[in-house]
Amino acid sequence: MFSSQFKEGAASTVSVTSVSGETLRLIVEYVYTSKIEITTDNVQDLTVGCKLLHFPLILHQCVSFLMHHLDSTNAVTMEQFAAAYDFVELREEARQRVLENFASLAESNELAELTLEQLTGCLQSDDLFVRSEDEVARAVLRWVGHRPVERSQHLSGLLLGSRLSCLSREFIQSELLPSPLLRDFSSELLTQLTGHLSLEESPDATPRPSTLRREQLVVLGAASPSRLAASRPTARDSAVCVLENEIWLTGGVDSQGRALPDVVRYSPLTNAWSEGPPLLSARSRHTCVCVRGSLLVMAASGWTAECAPGPRCCGSGLG
Repeated sequence: MFSSQFKEGAASTVSVTSVSGETLRLIVEYVYTSKIEITTDNVQDLTVGCKLLHFPLILHQCVSFLMHHLDSTNAVTMEQFAAAYDFVELREEARQRVLENFASLAESNELAELTLEQLTGCLQSDDLFVRSEDEVARAVLRWVGHRPVERSQHLSGLLLGSRLSCLSREFIQSELLPSPLLRDFSSELLTQLTGHLSLEESPDATPRPSTLRREQLVVLGAASPSRLAASRPTARDSAVCVLENEIWLTGGVDSQGRALPDVVRYSPLTNAWSEGPPLLSARSRHTCVCVRGSLLVMAASGWTAECAPGPRCCGSGLG
């Protein structure tokens, strides 16, 4: 800058407006001490400053920090930040988080923050994690609805670029066609939608892998299976039942030998455990079965002597 023919080469003072004073102080201290403290408050400004001033060692630490703190709550903005400054690895990792958490993202205010490029990339990806294609079209409607004046022009293109033939007829009839946003729909899109409704079977299309139901064999035992979430319950003598494609564990005995009223369930789709409503009383060495969409817990032997002999229904609040 100082040795070139630019005006800065002849100036006695140069103002650097794109780097804050605090960021420059951290960089200068690093030059003398080889130490720097990166925090969630300064990492973004520090990353931009090091990119501009060519400090690759600090820049590498900043990108590693951002990667470590990347999660589903900041993936949208992180992908945008990484794209703006050409951080390829960070952008790819953030994009994957967006794809994996799209279902929850579509229900939150963060959906509105997606750029047109981000949303288009999600719609075109086989890695998009949704339970049905209806969720994708519903997210498109919500995204446009956040800023209809600005985004309505993209609605037809977004839906035509998704997998219309994988939409359910019920969704098209009850939500898509009645939507006020359809007033300016292109004739091409309306033709495809109405044509899809008139077919006995959907035309050939490749569904997203996440929307396909797969049979899975899950083994529960003393050793926790590696594919299950790390937070798997540690109680023994629990009863196991499968309800609505989820594994339910009821009761059991903890490490101190006490019976538990706990109810937990595991979802293969999210690979996560969550708590259900507890049993009315602690149970162990009991039986749990699924009857018409409800769990029925029957105690063969209980923790205390008050348990009645033979099977009995144990209300669990599970509906």
